[in-house]
Amino acid sequence: MSFDRGARLLSHLTALACFSALMINNQFAWAWSAAGLGLILASLYFIATDHPVKLSPFFWWGASVLFCLIFLIDLWFSGALLAACMHFLIYLMAYRLFHLEKSKDHLQLYLICFLQLLAASGAGSGFGYALSFVVSTALLIWGLVVQHLKKQEESRLPAMPARSFRSVVPFPLMMSIHLLSIGALLPTLLIFFLIPRVGIGLFQAKQAAPQKISGFSEKVDLGSMGAVIRDLSLVMRVIPSGGEKDRPPYLRGMSFDAYDGKAWKNTFNRKAALPKGFDRGFEIGPAPSPSDLFQKTILLEPIDTTVLFTVGSPAAVRGNFPSLLRDQPGTLYLPAVPRQRIEYEITAVHALPSEREQSAARIDYPSDVREYYLSGGIDPRIVALAHEIADPFPTVFEKVQAIERHLRTEYTYTLEVAPSDRPPLEDFLFFQKKGYCEYYASAMVMMLRSIGIASRLVTGFLPGEWNEFGKYYLIRQSDAHAWVEVYFPGDGGSPSIRRRRSAKKSRAPGRRWRRMSIGCR
Repeated sequence: MSFDRGARLLSHLTALACFSALMINNQFAWAWSAAGLGLILASLYFIATDHPVKLSPFFWWGASVLFCLIFLIDLWFSGALLAACMHFLIYLMAYRLFHLEKSKDHLQLYLICFLQLLAASGAGSGFGYALSFVVSTALLIWGLVVQHLKKQEESRLPAMPARSFRSVVPFPLMMSIHLLSIGALLPTLLIFFLIPRVGIGLFQAKQAAPQKISGFSEKVDLGSMGAVIRDLSLVMRVIPSGGEKDRPPYLRGMSFDAYDGKAWKNTFNRKAALPKGFDRGFEIGPAPSPSDLFQKTILLEPIDTTVLFTVGSPAAVRGNFPSLLRDQPGTLYLPAVPRQRIEYEITAVHALPSEREQSAARIDYPSDVREYYLSGGIDPRIVALAHEIADPFPTVFEKVQAIERHLRTEYTYTLEVAPSDRPPLEDFLFFQKKGYCEYYASAMVMMLRSIGIASRLVTGFLPGEWNEFGKYYLIRQSDAHAWVEVYFPGDGGSPSIRRRRSAKKSRAPGRRWRRMSIGCR
């Protein structure tokens, strides 16, 4: 094989690998993917069979004008600059593949390939992208070395005979290129796992189109989380303050108090602005004892909600946003839907029941709690089932545990719930006896309310997976979850802390609610 033909084949393989990275991440519609892949394979076929195609310059001039018009139309109708640019790159790649003559032509193609690989990195995840990234990077390194040698070959006298690829690139040099590629990939992979990728400017593919997350709206229908659970899109990263793996945090989103038999909604729509300190911090409640505190740093991707996700019972939030709102149940809201990744730090205490709260035999609820969280109108069969399960136990906490244990052991967790004309909870508890987290949590809330225990539904995210290299929790949409919060009479902790809290309890409306995870997954 001649050196020139070998260099062309290497350039075509590099283009194929980088374009595949975009296809694997679903960055193109099927028509664009088929067009780009077809052009690459057609050009590769002509090179492999040693039958180069020479098209008229007028053809390429007309094609260039046509694709410029397509780019403008694409940008006008889609409004997505990145998508339009990636579509236009397909034509530039095809043009250069059919015009590979000098080393500068190959270098221009490698620049286009690098831009494609960079665009794919904004949404790259999974084994497919990792494989395409490794192959593309290795081919780019080899190609740049070969093009350096090609430039030297072009400087030789025209009368001198053409040399073979093996004579220009001997085996020891090829092995050196392999080692150089591995040496470049190892630190790259290390950085890939240690540092969360940041989309900047043009290459932040989802900046203008936030992810859709079902379940974080003013109304939650039973069954709305089924499609979300299958989605592996990244939502956020949670970094512990010490950098080491600790107790996995639940990411609390929004709470719901009213259930109409089919859907939940939050009736506390009124929000108040939190005061902002000089250190960009927002004080949510009175400062607890330092021994009770823990901190998390959260990197939240742009998603289609203004809810700011929290951990535990937050005492303060620090972040680079102009204001922060809070409703009466304690949910935090940004002033607007974020258009890019935001980073904030939460100082909180754990939201699990204390030993003193677990020993309470009965609870005297305030009037507003009785009004909103002990609503009547519950199916008599649910009331009877709840009493049958909980009545043998003396304390509120044990009753809660008994109902949770019953749901966990007697029902089956599944994403496939058959359609039914019956009310969702009755169908779940007495007929199908299978469902997913919304069914479990909704059933637990209504069963607790039917025996006089104030509770509410909460949606958010499970802890996700721990990344040992980067020392952070990786939260995906598949980690979306629903659980239960139960009202307990006291805050726990030392007497001095309880006195400080009672003096300002109006400033911490959610501090008495305790998370009771319904462990259905």
